[in-house]
Amino acid sequence: MRKRIDGDVLAVRSISGLHVVTLAWDFRDGQDGKKEGLLGFAIERSELKDAKVIERYFLRGIKPTLVSGEEQLRGLTR
Repeated sequence: MRKRIDGDVLAVRSISGLHVVTLAWDFRDGQDGKKEGLLGFAIERSELKDAKVIERYFLRGIKPTLVSGEEQLRGLTR
């Protein structure tokens, strides 16, 4: 399955298979100012039962954006 959503700031695309979902983010044209200070994105998962959220948590595995060398990554990698 493939899905694309275009927001005011980001365009998001997801491609799913049997066991994996690949996500891609792209800033829309003219939104370069929103990138300043950005280190990465976090993904929050919600588990549902009967259309109600029963558990919410952030997925593990920080993938920060490398800005200007390893100094930016110090303390973020495991």
